[in-house]
Amino acid sequence: MTVIASTLSGIQLGLEQSHDGLVMIPLLGTGLAEPDYLLLDQALEQRTARVTEVSEAGSVPTLRFVNDAEQPVLLLDGEELIGAKQNRILNLSVLAPARTQLEIPVSCVEAGRWRQDSSEFRSAERTHYAEGRGRKAAQVSRTMHRVGSRQSDQIAVWDDIRDKSARFQARSGTGAAAAMYESRSEELAQYERAFRTVPGQLGVAFLLNGTVISLDLFDCEQTCAAVLPKLIQSCALDALDAKIAGHRQRRPSTADLFADDADAHGQPPQASSGETSAATAAPPITPLDAAGLFLNRLAAAPTRAFNALGLGDDLRLEGDEVAGGALSAQGRLVHLCAFPADQHELRGHSGERTRSSRIVRPSQRRRWLP
Repeated sequence: MTVIASTLSGIQLGLEQSHDGLVMIPLLGTGLAEPDYLLLDQALEQRTARVTEVSEAGSVPTLRFVNDAEQPVLLLDGEELIGAKQNRILNLSVLAPARTQLEIPVSCVEAGRWRQDSSEFRSAERTHYAEGRGRKAAQVSRTMHRVGSRQSDQIAVWDDIRDKSARFQARSGTGAAAAMYESRSEELAQYERAFRTVPGQLGVAFLLNGTVISLDLFDCEQTCAAVLPKLIQSCALDALDAKIAGHRQRRPSTADLFADDADAHGQPPQASSGETSAATAAPPITPLDAAGLFLNRLAAAPTRAFNALGLGDDLRLEGDEVAGGALSAQGRLVHLCAFPADQHELRGHSGERTRSSRIVRPSQRRRWLP
């Protein structure tokens, strides 16, 4: 059993919270009493760490992180850093050892600027939006598998930001993703106020329209509580985007994606010739069911391990249903982030869904339901 599967086996789902289309499911479990590391924001605020360009000339996909603290510092996948020559996001989570320097892999989220704004980066107090984090995570996994690099597809990241910014009509002279958040700051603040952590919460799954759009799990309640506002900003931007683009074709829900698996596990077939009845109609899937299905998929997903840039190991999710990765250290899962794979990755060239016998419906396996 992988460290991801063993950790998820101890996770339960809390009661859903929702606001204006976005649903949050708390992930409950037992973690560290307190973290044995500093978070990036803490270290920056205490001036015990700093993030700079790698040199005067700079390098788009790489930054320098200097940790002067006596503790490791945890940098999280998708965290946005602003300043220096252009704004960036972290490509994956890194646990930087105490008293060390590292070159960290990043993606640019401000295509039109390459000039010095400040000597050091500061925190944007948000992560990249969930849809973009998922695509970036899949890109990073591919480059790690193929060439051992932790780079994203930078052109694809810029294109994604451009398209989303156009839908928001968010104008930025430098093509900064930040403009979207700034243009909807009041609405994003309402989302942030609507959600709260609960006792025992180690992580969170966010859903839109019956689909899990992101999942983050940590090793400590304090970490989850500190990071949650950043994650809310991320997913709330996607919720607002979904409202803007409501006329577009509906994304497949978790129930749609796993419909074949449900049939394989004894669910009644759909009525033929347009006939419907209470006996043959599939019951509506709840957010808890959708989160449980996603966790099943996540626990069963194959992973590949790489030596981490800092402490521990990078675990990258493989397969065609989930994207993302995890950082493990000292035998525990420090951070896991997971996203649904893009629709084209879920279907074969013939258009048929890929099938697997591994899925177990929450009605048959209750450990992920309250």
